[in-house]
Order: sequence, then C-alpha cells, then structure tokens
Amino acid sequence: MLVAARANGTTAVATLALGTALFLFWHTFEPAYDTAFAAAGRGPVFYPRILLAIIIALAATIVLQSLFQAPRGQASRQPADMAPDNAGWRALPALLAAIALTAGYVMAFSAAGYLLSTIVYALLLPLVFGHRNPLAIGTFALSYALATWYLFEKVFLIILPKSPWFAAF
Repeated sequence: MLVAARANGTTAVATLALGTALFLFWHTFEPAYDTAFAAAGRGPVFYPRILLAIIIALAATIVLQSLFQAPRGQASRQPADMAPDNAGWRALPALLAAIALTAGYVMAFSAAGYLLSTIVYALLLPLVFGHRNPLAIGTFALSYALATWYLFEKVFLIILPKSPWFAAF
C-alpha cells in the first residue's frame, strides 16, 4: 500500500544532495570536459561521473524511502512515537560544509595539484561528519589519495594536475 507522501528533514537533505549531484553530473557533459587523454579514451570526468552516479542513486533511494514510508505514529499513538524526524535537519550543516569543502577541493587542484589537495580533503571530510580518530583518518587520507592517484596516473593513464612544488605528483 502506498503511504501518503510526507516531507521531513531527511527528505530535504537528501533532495539537496540529489539536486546538487544531478547538476554536477549534467555539468560534466559541458564541452570544456570533452577531452580524452591518452589511448584509453577516458577524460578527466571519468571517475567523477561514476561517483556522482552512485550519489544520485543513493540520494534518490533515500528521498523515495523518506517520502513513502509509514509515519512513525501510525502503529502506536504514544507521544514518543509521534516525534518529528529531525535527523535529516541535524545533518544539513554537515552536508553544506561537505559541499563547500568539495568546491574548495576542486579549486585547489590547480594550486596544489591532485595528490596534495586530495590528502587535505580526505583529512578534513571525515571531521565534517564527526569522525575523530586521527590514526584512522590519517591512514584513510593517505591510502585513498595514493590509491586514486596511482589508479588514474598508472592504470587509466589519465594525467592529473601536478603540484607546483613537487614535479613527481
């Protein structure tokens, strides 16, 4: 049975993420990105399109689930069950901070190069979402940055922006 649609904080935050990802995915088809590097024929938007498609699918799933799920108070009329869904609204500042951090990350490519800007981004993003284990965050940041750099540069043969301070990366 289809439950009447209802909006809540989760719906709003997921809709914002969905709209942003859809816009960015659409933007990757601009002529400025229509270049293929190396013989592999993959341009600089190859990986971002994959990530954006995953974000679109997940955000759309969350929107649909939050719109068409049974209201909390339907099974029981206890006051605790009737509390509004505030979890999504509490996540909004972190989502907005992550969007701003991502925009800064992309702009840092030309100034600091892919590898250095990715390390800083991967160090800061978990902090935005409340993770505080420095060893885990540092390990993740270094391994993620090095793995994606190696994957692009050596496997996919996609040239990434280089650091002005370190010629090798």
